[in-house]
Amino acid sequence: MVEMEFKDSSNRRRKVFVLLGVVLALVAGGAAFYLSSQGTAQAVEVPMKTVVVAVNDIPARVVLDSGMLAQREVADDPSVAQAVDDPALLIGRLTGVSIYANQPVTPNLLATNAAGAEFSILSPTETVSPDSPAWRAVSVMVPKERAVGGHVEIGQRLDFFATIKIETLVPNKDGKLESLPDAVSGNQPGLSTKLSWEDVEILAKDDDADIYVLKVELHQAEEISHMMAAKDLGFELDFSFALRPDGDSRPVARGGYGETIERIFEQYNLPVPRILDLDTYPQPGAEPSPFVPTP
Repeated sequence: MVEMEFKDSSNRRRKVFVLLGVVLALVAGGAAFYLSSQGTAQAVEVPMKTVVVAVNDIPARVVLDSGMLAQREVADDPSVAQAVDDPALLIGRLTGVSIYANQPVTPNLLATNAAGAEFSILSPTETVSPDSPAWRAVSVMVPKERAVGGHVEIGQRLDFFATIKIETLVPNKDGKLESLPDAVSGNQPGLSTKLSWEDVEILAKDDDADIYVLKVELHQAEEISHMMAAKDLGFELDFSFALRPDGDSRPVARGGYGETIERIFEQYNLPVPRILDLDTYPQPGAEPSPFVPTP
């Protein structure tokens, strides 16, 4: 009799545990359903914004047209605060960097501020302020053989050299300028080349005319304009480019730069040509004369 009562008590406890488990499962399922419903309701309430995106990848330096752009609804958050919402505002604008497919288009991705413009003096991240440099655009003509074979692309940066023919002039008794005798001046007419402007950006170019548009500060623009005018008046002057590696914006201490023919002779100890006496010069087939170093 005692044994039967013990078995009945055990069965009742098992039933209680099973029932308790069922209740807990129902509570957990209800809680999960409630939280899921709350999450869905919150997602629906996220504010949306209409923006213009690129349909496909768009390279840099490309003029935008309507087929490259589309409007999309995206979640309104700070990442699209500056995104353009009307495609008409972008048609004819030039891209400054690559724009990827489905990427919202923002003004800082563009190279120009006006439709139809071929270039912009300011970069997408630059603005005009009281303390900003007085950037200007100037054009120069440089033959391909002195412009890295013409392989200078828009957006690249270069160093700019000027080569000038220098002659020592003094006024004569009539007040006119004449060359000073070499023996008196210690100088002679010749070419002088100097690194004149460094880390200059190419804004545009005309390959057929060998014309390059450069971004320079206002004072540099004044210097270049003066030298171009002097060349037009017959002053012997030429320009040349040296292309910089991408990302190299290091300043150059120009004080140690500048070349003339005699400086190059001295630097590399070039042998100086001399007149040969053909009467005493060894002829073909004759025994070679001993080497005599050039003084």
